[in-house]
Amino acid sequence: MEPEVHRLTGVRCTVGENPLWDVQEERLYWIDVAAGLVHRSTVDGQEPEQWRFPAGTLSSLALRRSGGAIVTATTGIHLFDC
Repeated sequence: MEPEVHRLTGVRCTVGENPLWDVQEERLYWIDVAAGLVHRSTVDGQEPEQWRFPAGTLSSLALRRSGGAIVTATTGIHLFDC
């Protein structure tokens, strides 16, 4: 059986990477590396949110157990409370 692939619509990224699923929130997180944006939405693309990260180009995102995330950027490693 082939896995299903769905495309999120209404969200544009220059370089979208690092998708993470938050089981507790039931939300998908990802970053737009070049635009310095952190994105979040439901798995079907509903309730989209985005935050501009002022620390420059983003390179990775990891969710914290206590909430929020750790974001790496050209300026270093940062805690991010979304």
